[in-house]
Amino acid sequence: MRHVAELLVDQSYFDAHFVPPAFEQQPQEWAAFRAPVSAVSFNRNVTTLNVAATELGQPARVWFEPEGFVEVSGTVRTEKIERAQNVKLTLKESGTRLSALVAGAIQPGSAPFHWSRRVEDPNLLAGYGLKAALAAEGIQVSGKIAVGGESERAELAVHESRPLSDILPELGKDSDNFYAETLFKDLGAKIKGVPGTSANGAAVVLEYLREIEALDPGTRISNGSGLFDANRVSAHTLVKTLLHAYKDPVMSRVFVAQLAVGGVDGTLKHRFQPFKKQRSIHAKTGTLDNVIALSGYAFRPDGSSPVAFALIVSGITGKHAEIRKRVDEVVSNVARTLARDAT
Repeated sequence: MRHVAELLVDQSYFDAHFVPPAFEQQPQEWAAFRAPVSAVSFNRNVTTLNVAATELGQPARVWFEPEGFVEVSGTVRTEKIERAQNVKLTLKESGTRLSALVAGAIQPGSAPFHWSRRVEDPNLLAGYGLKAALAAEGIQVSGKIAVGGESERAELAVHESRPLSDILPELGKDSDNFYAETLFKDLGAKIKGVPGTSANGAAVVLEYLREIEALDPGTRISNGSGLFDANRVSAHTLVKTLLHAYKDPVMSRVFVAQLAVGGVDGTLKHRFQPFKKQRSIHAKTGTLDNVIALSGYAFRPDGSSPVAFALIVSGITGKHAEIRKRVDEVVSNVARTLARDAT
């Protein structure tokens, strides 16, 4: 293959509501944690600004990945400044792409600077990524990049992803919102049918909680990540879910393995250091502006019969560090008690 006329991106497996429920509360937030969700995604649906210093007094080299998705204006200077860089970036929606205004400066001889920001419309992002990959192989794309191809059935190439068990740690250990929202919609598509929607993902979750008798009054599930004020769930519901998951022979091993391990990895790497060697605390964190949560298992020294726990503290604006310390003390006391009882 040496030439491609056009690239069509088939987004029909999910609906066109790319912004998960409640994410619209921060429309001007360009950070990667608020990235939109689409059936065909590229690099978590973010674009990356790269700035490399050149000679003193010359404009720095500025480019975005994937190439062609962002229209760039402005200049970053290469000059002596007090820190490595003071790059400024302003993003705006520009049709199906983005426009970027760059400014500021970067220190001569400093390492290249990288900055990832969410895209507004992810429809064509993967198309631009594919175009760049084809160009790297010497394959020219002369035509448009557009949404389409739903009726195409001929397969030119197939790539199988890693199994779900390998992907889940992105959600559990690293608390990745994009993975959470994508899997949420995928649940809806797998169980309720195509196109996958957040509403159908929520329905599947609520049905599961009802089935295992963990659905408390007042439970509300709207998005998959728990961001903003979309969801309401009790500690009781979380504990019952944890117990059921642990006792389920189909999911137990995979479910526990995707949780962060205290003192070892993920969001708990720097917490529960005294239990690092025993690997006795496996849990999922949760943090909002005025809420902190921690749910998971405290295992006995032999790794058997864990205690499931869930702690949710709200109304803590400005006190996150203090409350997190108290939560950790509670869980640590449980782990120490289990260790003492085993001796």
